[in-house]
Formats: sequence, structure tokens, C-alpha cells
Amino acid sequence: FDDALRREVLDELDGRADLVTSLNKADAYLEVNVEEEGGGKAAAAGRIFGIKNRVRAKARVLTRVDNKVLWVTEVGDRQPLGFGDAAKRIAGRIAKQLRSDWKR
Repeated sequence: FDDALRREVLDELDGRADLVTSLNKADAYLEVNVEEEGGGKAAAAGRIFGIKNRVRAKARVLTRVDNKVLWVTEVGDRQPLGFGDAAKRIAGRIAKQLRSDWKR
């Protein structure tokens, strides 16, 4: 997921930002938390019909010095990250939202 996210962000931001390998070199950082939603009878019935639990990714950009939140988004997908290209789709959605909000 990390590699897919790096590629997507670099492609979407098209030179507006650089990705660095050390937090000490960064002005801000992107924090992403991924969790799978599900459970209960509705989720079990959904799996019978081929609908997978929904995966949600919550992303934030924070300043490195004081952890001030600069940007927040939440995206989702119906496949777990380990299956198919769900990681790429979620990474792409985060990157596209970041680019869209950056333009405002």
C-alpha cells in the first residue's frame, strides 16, 4: 500500500510536492489509517452474495513540528487491501482528493 500511495501522490501532485524518506526532511507528513468495517448479520449476508466488507482509509496531512492538521479525507473500497488492486484504488482516491483540495 505504501508504494502504491507514493506513486499515486507523486503522479497526482505533478511536481507540486516532493516525497522524502525521512520525517526530519519533511515540512508535513501524510498519515493514513486503514480499517475494515463489517460485522453483524448484514455483513454475513453480504458475503453470501459476494459483497465484501468495506475498507475505509482515513488520511491526514499534518505539520511535522507541531502536528497541526492541514488536510483530512476519508475514502473506501469494497475489497480488502490484499485482494486485486484495492490498494491502488484507495491510494489513487486519496491522491486525487489531495490534488483536488490543493487546487482550491
